[in-house]
Amino acid sequence: MNAFETKKEESKKEKQTIGAVGLEFPQLLSAGYVTTKDLSNLINSFYHAVFCDYYGSKLEVASNGQISIRLFFKPSDVSGIKDFNSRIPALESINKPSDTDAYSRIERANRFNNPNGNYRNYKFTDDAKEMLSEFVISSGINRNGGVNWNAVSEETTGSDNYNRPQIYISLTCDIYKIIRKLYGDKTSNNGHWDYNIEVKAPIAPKMDPNGNVIATNYSLLLWRIDSSDVTALAARFGYGDFGTNSLGINTEM
Repeated sequence: MNAFETKKEESKKEKQTIGAVGLEFPQLLSAGYVTTKDLSNLINSFYHAVFCDYYGSKLEVASNGQISIRLFFKPSDVSGIKDFNSRIPALESINKPSDTDAYSRIERANRFNNPNGNYRNYKFTDDAKEMLSEFVISSGINRNGGVNWNAVSEETTGSDNYNRPQIYISLTCDIYKIIRKLYGDKTSNNGHWDYNIEVKAPIAPKMDPNGNVIATNYSLLLWRIDSSDVTALAARFGYGDFGTNSLGINTEM
């Protein structure tokens, strides 16, 4: 074997390395991008599967980046009828068929002719109130834990596809309460998820004659973190008690 063959043989030897341990990465949160349109579609599918008179949702982004949401219900011929195609109506008419006296007729006419005033033609059923109460904004909940439905709901009118007047009932909800119902609230280690939504750039915005940006769709960064991880992280960085002895000796492994 000559010198050239010896060097060639040595080059075939595998390089010695230190093996990887494969530790679990210290993941703190999970995140993903969605749009307000995508999120609205998910919310619509969720409520439409429950209420036969559910119409849609409207997510609005304020100048400070806060997101508000309103759920819309449209009265229909099935309002007040239970178990319609395995779904239930959220609305029932305030007008009773038995109200035939003159005062009731006048009051009913006032409600229909002035839907944006103090008169209301529809209200949420007791079943709907029980199911929707967990989603309303906190400011609409009184000291006893009940919901002030007149404060969180509104009856308005608009036009349908044929330019006919249509009554809509909106319900102002907490977007995070809905998010927890969609993506889950409890974690595998008996904690709970804390969610946060960051509003990013508008999608295909338009500009009005005054130079104001008008956008109906935004990109959102949606992330969540385990509340128990937050507590543990706070303890690690000195925001909690360290150790179980007077000398502060750490005995954990």
